[in-house]
Amino acid sequence: MASEQKVKILKNTELVPGVGKLVVSCDDSPLPGQFYMLRAWEREPLLSRPISVGRADQGELSFYYLVKGKGTRLLQALKEEESLLLFGPLGKGFPKEEGSVALVGGGIGIAPLIELSHRLPAAPDVYVGFLDTPYALEAFRAQTLAVATDSGRVGHKGFVTELLKPESFDAVYACGPTPMLSALKKLCEGKTRLYVSLEAHMACGVGACLGCAVPSGDSYVRVCKDGPVFLAEEVEL
Repeated sequence: MASEQKVKILKNTELVPGVGKLVVSCDDSPLPGQFYMLRAWEREPLLSRPISVGRADQGELSFYYLVKGKGTRLLQALKEEESLLLFGPLGKGFPKEEGSVALVGGGIGIAPLIELSHRLPAAPDVYVGFLDTPYALEAFRAQTLAVATDSGRVGHKGFVTELLKPESFDAVYACGPTPMLSALKKLCEGKTRLYVSLEAHMACGVGACLGCAVPSGDSYVRVCKDGPVFLAEEVEL
């Protein structure tokens, strides 16, 4: 059940320019794919920041964040021993599938897949894509790990979707930019089940404000409450 709590910062490190990893002391056991609303300020900015759990282990929660605006800059400035407000865990996580599984992550979208890789019955095949410099690769539990970069600096030069053979897997789990998820949906159609974790601007995190609603057939679903994880066929990408 979601709750608000004040937690202590254990570590806050920069992985590559503009990307950080925040570790806090917390005994929660969120499901892979769930998220928290993070807040380290009193009034401004108005809204807390929704961030997926990257790892939950031995009384610690890890969050990976992309520095994009005032809120994430304030998170980046947090020091060890300072406090942070968490509200969560929120949303629905990844369902467990039997058989062979692939994880596909793009950029900061790798975060919820890290925890998932440790919770699956067997180590999955992991495919990750970045613009230039990869990060957090060592955090995955993986049978194989394939990397793609737009620049060609590391691994395959091109899109991570070019590396995946969906017919080889019973299920694929993915999180990343919407264009990547859209390409994966087309690639996996008729070949395997695809679960996607969506990224969206959120205000409340509990489904009340409808600020994160996305099209689903003739209706809409709330990313924060009905997701953020969906079968790809359930949402428009």
